[in-house]
Amino acid sequence: MRTKLHYDKHPEDWELKRLLAGISLRSTWGKRTYLMIVFLCNTGLRIGEMTRLTVEDVAWEGEPREEVFVSHAITKGRKSRAVPFNPVAKECVRKLLEFNEERGFSTRPQAPLFPWKSHGFLPSREAEREIQRLR
Repeated sequence: MRTKLHYDKHPEDWELKRLLAGISLRSTWGKRTYLMIVFLCNTGLRIGEMTRLTVEDVAWEGEPREEVFVSHAITKGRKSRAVPFNPVAKECVRKLLEFNEERGFSTRPQAPLFPWKSHGFLPSREAEREIQRLR
């Protein structure tokens, strides 16, 4: 049975647990998908904003920042804003940087936080597809 997510609000705890339980952490991109969902739920960023983040946006010298500054160039409403990181979001950043290093992706400041197979930015539509496959 597919879980119907509420697109107008944060998912309920049971919905999130069910969604995360459907991810195979041993698959090629499973760990990234898992971290992506947890990161989204703990920051409130939109998928399009998340997929355009660089390492420099979220980390300084390998350590997560206290907040991410989301530029007006990537926001839906064309207004910049600062989004604070809670401890879970910071841990996601640490694990994403580890994942990227393990997979041979760049962790230099201008590199994408969520890289695509071609080492460029993960397309927003592909991130949406990864989440939809779990429903």
